Amino acid sequence: MNLKHLLVPARETRNIDLLSEVCFWSDIQVLRVPTGTEHSLPDGWTRTNTAVHCGPSFCRKMAATLGAVVAEPDDDFLAVLPPEFARRTIQLMPLGQARTQAGPKFIKPVNDKHFRAAVYASGADLVADASLDETQVLVSDPVVWECEYRMFILDARIEACSRYAPGDPTPSPPEQEQARAFCERVLADARVRLPRAVVLDVGHIDGAGWAVVEANAAVMCSLYDCDPIAVLGVLECGLMPL
Repeated sequence: MNLKHLLVPARETRNIDLLSEVCFWSDIQVLRVPTGTEHSLPDGWTRTNTAVHCGPSFCRKMAATLGAVVAEPDDDFLAVLPPEFARRTIQLMPLGQARTQAGPKFIKPVNDKHFRAAVYASGADLVADASLDETQVLVSDPVVWECEYRMFILDARIEACSRYAPGDPTPSPPEQEQARAFCERVLADARVRLPRAVVLDVGHIDGAGWAVVEANAAVMCSLYDCDPIAVLGVLECGLMPL
């Protein structure tokens, strides 16, 4: 690992504390950035030796300061996912169009949290803000997830894995092996497009089998019970040049 620096917000969270402790023992300098000072960094902090971690707004601001962008999946990643990996119908559309959908539908914003991701009785129940009409959202059939796993991925390899919802966070070995095996099949498929460093969440749908829950930028994702040392190795590659 060539990582020398980690940028996080100036607040206490479980994720930040875990990563900060690992950085302390790994001789990686952590800078807690106060709100409003994201535009400046100490000399020597560059895209190639610095990682970021927290929410979308913070990570994108710090990436811009470093002359980089956050490595994120394409907006249509779920919508174009092969059916055997999605196990449900998923559509990408503007929020204005989603308001016309008959329900029930699970609807979530692609980027940022403009409204709560949830099952809506119909699209008419979505936030009534015309300024968000062009915001891209994902609309899918409601399903019941029996278990879900978070996978931190680097170069199409699983570097860290944790069960995160619902129920007992301690998985049975067979279940975790099945989750990893399914994730590896997804990563090996040439039709699946993902950035080098990414988080892929997979789970088991009641009555349908293993499926991809979603994919997100690694630098913006919670660790749950993933090995923080392994996660740092993924975060190191979580930014891309402009």
